[in-house]
Amino acid sequence: MTQPYRREWLVLALIGMTAFSFYHGGGAQDVSRLALTQSIFADGSLRIDRWGEGALDTALYDGHYYSDKAPGMSFLALPTYAVLRASGLVDREEERVGIWQKRSVLWIIRLMTAGLGFLAVVFLAGRVAEGLAAGTGAATATAFGLGTLVLPLAATVFGHVVAGALAFAAFVAAWSGSRASDGRDLRFAAGGLCAGLAVLVEYQTAVIALVLVVYLATRTARGALVFTAAGLPSAVALAAYNTAAFDSPLHFSYSYVDERFAQNQSIGLFGIGVPNLERVADVLVSWKGLLVQTPVLVLAAAGLALLWRAGVRAEAAVCAAIALLFLWITAGYFDPMGGLSPGPRFFIPALPFLAVGLPYAFRRWPIVTLAAMTISVGAMFYRSGDWSHVGFQEFDNVWGILGANSVGGPSMVVGALLIAAFAIAAVAVSTRSVLATYGDSTARARDWAGRFARVTSARRP
Repeated sequence: MTQPYRREWLVLALIGMTAFSFYHGGGAQDVSRLALTQSIFADGSLRIDRWGEGALDTALYDGHYYSDKAPGMSFLALPTYAVLRASGLVDREEERVGIWQKRSVLWIIRLMTAGLGFLAVVFLAGRVAEGLAAGTGAATATAFGLGTLVLPLAATVFGHVVAGALAFAAFVAAWSGSRASDGRDLRFAAGGLCAGLAVLVEYQTAVIALVLVVYLATRTARGALVFTAAGLPSAVALAAYNTAAFDSPLHFSYSYVDERFAQNQSIGLFGIGVPNLERVADVLVSWKGLLVQTPVLVLAAAGLALLWRAGVRAEAAVCAAIALLFLWITAGYFDPMGGLSPGPRFFIPALPFLAVGLPYAFRRWPIVTLAAMTISVGAMFYRSGDWSHVGFQEFDNVWGILGANSVGGPSMVVGALLIAAFAIAAVAVSTRSVLATYGDSTARARDWAGRFARVTSARRP
C-alpha cells in the first residue's frame, strides 16, 4: 500500500530545505517544553521553578511551576540536549538563562524534534499516495508538506506535527497489517506503539487512537488487542509523569494552568466544549482559516469521497472521521487559533489523514488540484515567514540570520528568495510528475472545454 516514487529524495530534500529555512524567535512553547527538558537533565526534576514565574504556558501546583504541556516533546528533546551539552554548545550561563535564548541551539533542537516528525510524515504521505495512485507521490508530499499548516510549524517545538506523524504512522501500520498475510502482529504492535507515543506528545490524539482501535476491531479482534496492548507502555509513562508531578495518575497539567487561562480551560474537557457556528467559521473561512489559506484541502476532502467510491471504504471513513472530530475539537476550544499561530493549529494532527484523499484528486482533477496546491504553497510560504511577526519586513530565516552574522552574507530578502526557489522547484517537479502520468485526462478536459465553448458560442444570436 506504500510505494516509492520518482525523484522521491529530491522532493523530500527540497521540502525539507524550505521548511527548515524559516526561523522564529523563542516563545512560550519553547520555554514551557524546553524548561522541562532542561530541568529533567540538569536538575533531575520535573519542576521548572527557575523559569516558571511570569512565563505564559505554565502549570502551578502545590507552590511549584510545571510545564502545562503534554511531556512528549520535552522527552524527545532530551537526547539532542545531552549532545549539545556534551559538545560544549550549551554552557552553564546558557543553562542558567534558558537554552532557548541561544538561536543556534534552539534551531537545532527544533529540527531534531518537530523537524524529524515533519520529514517522517511528509515521507509517509507521499508513499501512501503513490501506493494509491501512481504518479501522485511527489505532488501529495509537496501539497501536504508545503501547502498546509505543517509547514510553518515544522521548525518549532509545537507538538502538533510530531503527534500527527506518530498518529498517521499508527494508521499506516494498522492499515498494512489488516491487509498483510504475514507479520500482522508486528505491524499492529508498531501501530499501537506509535499511537501511544502520539498521545504522550498531544493529548487530543487519543481520539485518533480510539478511532483506529474501532477500525481494527471491525476487521480483526486480535489486531485491535495487539494494537491496544502496544499502546499501554505510553499510558503507564504518562500516569507515572502525572503522579510524580501532580500526585495522581489522573491529574493532568491542563488542570493547573496559569490563572490567566484557568477559567476558560475549565469549560468542558480542558477547554473543549460544543462548537458554535462562529468558531467553525473562524476555523474554516476566516482570513487564517483552513479553506482560505489552504484550498488544496477542499480537493483532499473530495478525494476522500473518490476513495470511498473506489472501494477503499473503511480507510476513507477513518480519515474522514478523524478530520471531522478534529474540526470539532478545534472549533470547540475556547481559542481555536491557539494564541499566536499561523492558523487553527490544533487541527494539524488530522492533516495527514485528509492528505490521503489527494492522490485521487490529482488523478481525477489534475489541473484544478495542481492550481489549488500552488495557491496553498504560496500562502503557507508567506505565513511561515510572518506568523510570529507584524509584517513581511521581519521575514526571519536561517539564511538571513547567517548573513547578519557575517560580512557580505545574504540578507533576509535574499534568504526569502532562496527559500522560495526551493519551494518552486518542489512544485515544478510535482507538477511534471502529475501531468506526465495524467496528461491524457488534462487533454480530455481541454477538449471538453473547447466543445463547451463552441456550443455556447453557436447558441448566441
